[in-house]
Amino acid sequence: MVTACAACASSTTTQSVGHISALVTVRSLGPVVVREDRQAVEKKVGNGKLLSTTPAGDPQHRWQIETVAYPAVQITVRYVTPVTGGVQSVEEVETESSRFKTSQGVGVGSPLSTVMTLPGVLCSGGTCQVGFASNKLPGISFFVSTGRVTRVAVQASGH
Repeated sequence: MVTACAACASSTTTQSVGHISALVTVRSLGPVVVREDRQAVEKKVGNGKLLSTTPAGDPQHRWQIETVAYPAVQITVRYVTPVTGGVQSVEEVETESSRFKTSQGVGVGSPLSTVMTLPGVLCSGGTCQVGFASNKLPGISFFVSTGRVTRVAVQASGH
């Protein structure tokens, strides 16, 4: 899987959404990097619109998940915040926009056959993943329906 991570992150050219990078790597989707704090994200892309707030965890480890849409850059971010206090950090960033692509050109709208050519890709059901060498490392999930990618998500850790 390390080969897949290196291949996805090793592009020297990127597309741009306005002034925002549209590159997808195992650690970022466009300008948003997993585990980055919300303040840093909003400094780059502006304020988002809160879609939902959900409590999670167990009695010893409680946290809150906030889902925030950033329509100007066509992404949605899930932030995790420990209930005991702490910084909101990016757990997942996703898009349904075809503007965002890997350095190999794979993104929303790509056929499954193209996704399958990515180094280290693993597919099961309607999801193909790159990265996630362990459940503690980030990676990319490509959600596929009727043979094409419909959504791309970069997650802080495997699920």
